[in-house]
Parts: sequence; C-alpha cells; structure tokens
Amino acid sequence: MHHDRYVVPSDDEDYEPGSNEEVLKNLLGIKEKQLINQLEEQELIRAGNQLPTLYDIDYQFNTDDVCDIHFRCGLQIFIHLQGNIELS
Repeated sequence: MHHDRYVVPSDDEDYEPGSNEEVLKNLLGIKEKQLINQLEEQELIRAGNQLPTLYDIDYQFNTDDVCDIHFRCGLQIFIHLQGNIELS
C-alpha cells in the first residue's frame, strides 16, 4: 500500500467539489491536483526565501513560532494567489 505525505485515514474527508476526490477543500476553490501541487511548491520556495530574513541562525523556535509561520505561509499563499487564480 502506497502512502502519500497527505494521506490521513478518515471516512469523512472533505474534498473540493469537482476535484474527483483528489484535492481537499481549500479557500481558493482549486480543484485540479496538478495546479494545487504546483502552487504549493511555488509558495514553499517563496516562504523558504522569506523566512530566513525573519530569524537569525541562533534563534530557538517554540510552538508559537511554528504556528505563526504556518499561519503566515497559509495567509500569504491566499493573499498572493487569490488575484492570480480564477475562482469558481
């Protein structure tokens, strides 16, 4: 059995309508698996370039930092992409 990094066993998955149960619900309404993968990769690269400017090499992260980074990245993805994607 092949396990993907996003596979979570559940009977109540909430997929984006029209995605053929390939894309989880998302704020942008993206239905295409290839597009969501491409956008995630693009934004991970962007975040990877931006985050080092926020913390120095000796910084010790805590759980609040991790939550803040996750929130920042998710919010930035939404703000950055919402004008560039045709929402349906």
